[in-house]
Formats: sequence, structure tokens, C-alpha cells
Amino acid sequence: MLQELGNALAFIVLAAMLPPLILFVSKFLRPSFPYSGKLEPYECGEAPQGSAYVMFNNRFYLVAIVFLVFDVEVAMMFPVLRLFRGAVETDAGLAWQLFVSAFLFIGILLLGLVYVLKKGDLDWIKDNVERSEAFKETDFYKSRTIG
Repeated sequence: MLQELGNALAFIVLAAMLPPLILFVSKFLRPSFPYSGKLEPYECGEAPQGSAYVMFNNRFYLVAIVFLVFDVEVAMMFPVLRLFRGAVETDAGLAWQLFVSAFLFIGILLLGLVYVLKKGDLDWIKDNVERSEAFKETDFYKSRTIG
């Protein structure tokens, strides 16, 4: 038992020492060619124009989250359906339990989808006027405008 704790301690010490050691050694081995272009926000070859502040539509995140929820639902249904197929062939009681649990799982997710649709979170052109008015009330907009 003491040997396993020693192995774990050696692994922890090595894991703590290795990243700083690699960074320290690479600082001396890598080439360094500093120039003023590396201090600019973008290194794409073009000078930046305007402010870096951009009002990004949060709906992209919401749609991605809804997609992930239903994508995970599909991924979780594959093992259940595989078990369901085997249960139908062997045990009818287990097949009904799997069917009811899968139906409840899909039902709960469909309730979530109805909620999201009813709330209007998947409508793209819902509040462009509201967003522009809210942006005009920010200190950033007021500091950039005359008057």
C-alpha cells in the first residue's frame, strides 16, 4: 500500500514539475523575432479598423445549446434502443420498463423544446429594434456619438 502511495506521489510531483520545466526550456530553444506587428490585436496582415466591441447575437449560443441537448438525446437513445431490442426478444417486462423510460426521456425533452419555442428563443428576427435601442443606451455608444 505504501508503495502505491509513493507511486502516486511521484506521479503528482512529476506532473507538477514537468509543465514549468518544459516552458522554461522552450523559452531558450525557440526562435524570437519581435516586431511591432505582434503587438497589434490581429496578425492577419491588415490593420484593425474601428472598435473591437461588437454586439454579437446571443441566439447563436442558445441555438447551439438546444442543438447539443437534442444531439445528446439521440446519442443516449442508441444504447437504450439496443437494450430494448434484446429485451423484446427475451423479457417482456424489461422491454416495457425500457419503453416507458425512453418515452419519459423524450417527453421531458419535448416539453423543453415547446418551452423554448413558446418563449421565442429560436426566432431570429425577434428584437433587432430592441437590441439597437438598448445599444444606444450604453455608455460605449454615448461616448462615441456627438451630442
